[in-house]
Order: sequence, then structure tokens, then C-alpha cells
Amino acid sequence: MAVLNRIRLDADRINDGRWVTVQVDGEPFEIKTRGYTARYRDAFQRLRMERVREINRKADPGALMVTVDTLPPSIEDLCLGRALADECFLDVRGLLETDDGPEVSKETFRALLLEPEANRLFLQLAQAAAAEVTGDRSALKQANAGNSATVSEPI
Repeated sequence: MAVLNRIRLDADRINDGRWVTVQVDGEPFEIKTRGYTARYRDAFQRLRMERVREINRKADPGALMVTVDTLPPSIEDLCLGRALADECFLDVRGLLETDDGPEVSKETFRALLLEPEANRLFLQLAQAAAAEVTGDRSALKQANAGNSATVSEPI
């Protein structure tokens, strides 16, 4: 039988954040992230609506209007990256810029999230880490199904 206190989400962990170990090609590093908070969800929706208005303002007369449900995936990724960077991502550790260092700063990693087309793997890792903090095991399974990137149980 299911037990409510084992199912309930941990609001403190979601809001305060937690370190999550991720791996690329067997090389682990950690992302400190909040879960999917109300602020994240609101920011993501706001960004999507802004892009819809922007696209529709620039559309030719008679063109098919875009909605939040028909945003191009590349635009959706930009909104996702910005919302993750602004509302979820807190820090990174254990990721080197080159073989000889230095460690990637949180500012550099945040910038990676803002360029999802060039840095799709980092966007996916940050997304899976935030989902893990939220308690969404399906995102963890999806990340682990990839060939080279994995997210571990929280530390």
C-alpha cells in the first residue's frame, strides 16, 4: 500500500537546491540546482509567451499565428535554458575547462545553458538534475538511457 509521506515532494529540497552528480562519458561532475519551482514554471511560461508575441508581431499578414503549443523546438529550448539558468541552476563543481583546469565557473556554466543549440548536452544534464531534485524519476531514467550522459541519485 502507498504511504503519503513517502510520495510527497520535499519542498525544502526543491526550493533550496541540492548537489546532483552527473556524468558525461564516465566523467562525473556536480550541478547544484533547485527543482522545478513555481518560479521556474512561471518564468518558463512567461518566456514562451514573450517569444510567441515577438514571432507573431514579425509575421507577414495572413501568416499562420504561432501559439505556445506550436513554438519551434529551437525557441522552446532557448526558453527552457533561460528559465533553468535564472530559476534553477545554482552552481557547478568538478568540471574542468581543459585537461589542465581551471574548473568551470558557475557563470560559465550558466552561459552554456543560455546557448542550448551549441550546448544541448549541458541543457539536458541541467534539466535532468532539476527533475531529480524535484523527484521526477522519469527524467532520471531518460537521461540514463542516453549513450554518454547520466545523472546519479542525489548526494
